[in-house]
Amino acid sequence: MHKLKFTFLLVIIFCVFYTFALENGLCRVPIMGWNPWNLWQYQEHQFTEANMLKQAHAMKENGFIEAGYKYFNLDDWWMGEQRDNQGKLIGHPTRFPHGMPWFSDTIHAMGFKLGVYGDRGTMT
Repeated sequence: MHKLKFTFLLVIIFCVFYTFALENGLCRVPIMGWNPWNLWQYQEHQFTEANMLKQAHAMKENGFIEAGYKYFNLDDWWMGEQRDNQGKLIGHPTRFPHGMPWFSDTIHAMGFKLGVYGDRGTMT
C-alpha cells in the first residue's frame, strides 16, 4: 500500500513539473479569427474586397487584435471562376478587383494573418 501511495505521489509531482515546463506563451488564449461565412453565408454578393476591408478595419479599430484575434479568414466566393495561365486559383476579378496579393498585403499591414478557404469540390 505504501508503494502505491509513493507511486501516486511521484505521478502527481511529475505532472505538476511537466505542466510548468510547458509554459512557453503558446495558447494563452484560444486561436481566434473572423470568418465572413458566419455573417453572410450564402449571400455571395457580400463577399467583396470592400466589405472584407471594412470588417478588418472595424476589428482593428475596436481592439480585436489586442484581444487576441490574429486571423482574418476568407471563406467561399473569394476565388474567381477561372484559373490563371498556370492553372492557379485567382481572386474573383469583380469581387476582389485589386487581386489577392494586394488584399493579402493590406490585411497583413493591419496586423492580421490571412486565411483562405478552398476545397476539392467543383462548386467552390
